Amino acid sequence: MFKFEYQRAASLAEALDLKAGRAGAHFLAGGTNLLLRVKHRQLKPAVLISIGRLEELGQIREEEGCIRIGAGVRLNGLLDSSLLRQKAPLLVRAAAGIGSLEVRNMATIGGNICSVGANCGACGLPGCTVMSGGGVQACHYASSADLIPPLLAWKPASCWRAGRGKGPSR
Repeated sequence: MFKFEYQRAASLAEALDLKAGRAGAHFLAGGTNLLLRVKHRQLKPAVLISIGRLEELGQIREEEGCIRIGAGVRLNGLLDSSLLRQKAPLLVRAAAGIGSLEVRNMATIGGNICSVGANCGACGLPGCTVMSGGGVQACHYASSADLIPPLLAWKPASCWRAGRGKGPSR
């Protein structure tokens, strides 16, 4: 096993400071994809910066008619949100179909969206230490960014307009 440093950020600003200028530093929230990559030696981080308990990343709230979902919201948090059950039932339904209860308790919406193409090492891709033999096989553990389609279908156009948050203009 290789060694790495572990830091727990107390705020988003501290997390960004901890990562600034540090080669090999990675953020860790849910870890369902990142930890598999570490386990299968596809990633050897020098530093893991825990952001999984940052309040500002774990909120679901409505502002000016738009719903804001923090990147650190766990998938089960989507299921538990009465606001989302009422205003974004397709998103809740999609989240309910992802993984097991244990995965949904760990996995975050930000990780689901950002880990397209991540794999666990059991797929035969370069660097894979699990499988041997020829051919590339589909990874059964990769994120498929399952939540992107329901997010795009649900997001009201008024929430994408300039001056309404950080989303692009339509």
